[in-house]
Amino acid sequence: MFFALSIVSAGLSFAGALPDSGVTATVLFTAAASTTTVYTPQWVPQYLVFETATVPSALQLELLGGGDQLVNLTGAMITALNNFLKPSLVSAAGQYVIPIADGLIRAKNINISITNATAVAFTVFGVSRNLSGGRYLKSKINTVLANSGQIFTDFDALLMPAMASTDSLVLTDKFGKSDNFEPDSLEDLSSLDQAVVQAQVNNMDRRFAEANFTPAANRDVTTLQWLKRLV
Repeated sequence: MFFALSIVSAGLSFAGALPDSGVTATVLFTAAASTTTVYTPQWVPQYLVFETATVPSALQLELLGGGDQLVNLTGAMITALNNFLKPSLVSAAGQYVIPIADGLIRAKNINISITNATAVAFTVFGVSRNLSGGRYLKSKINTVLANSGQIFTDFDALLMPAMASTDSLVLTDKFGKSDNFEPDSLEDLSSLDQAVVQAQVNNMDRRFAEANFTPAANRDVTTLQWLKRLV
């Protein structure tokens, strides 16, 4: 990821045909000030990379042809996903590296929509370190009502940046053992995988079969799942 961040800081870009090996970084579009910008590339980069003093208020990706919404993120979730599984803080404040695929996926049209609520435009790059991608990132925002538990299954990660000490999260592993987790314990677990600690569940190895979240107030929870390439 350091290469991608260096590109943003230096203002560099690599245009033209997409190579079959190495790393590709291309200027995609400019997110205009105080509005929503939609861009439609004919390929899916591994990361969206940009630099802005204020986090965008929304980021959405839609796969064209089938109308499937792949990514739907609020500002808080953009920040949470930016930190997800980052082992070190190589980026400065205001720099974002948002994964949207496991590598470059060719010959696919998507809509990338970014809502920039500030009065300053910023450039969005498409960066890929793996040029043979096969999986999209699928995200979904779930609003869990106060004192009304919701069960999550078949997920690769849960992002819960607003989780409070009065909330309850019960994780059940694939062997049927259940444990209750508070924000502090989830932050401790996240410190094993990344530099920025936050309330989240890393389930990339599918150790957990189920998560039962009961908040004391309405909370947004984002589920992440890696999908096989959609034809």
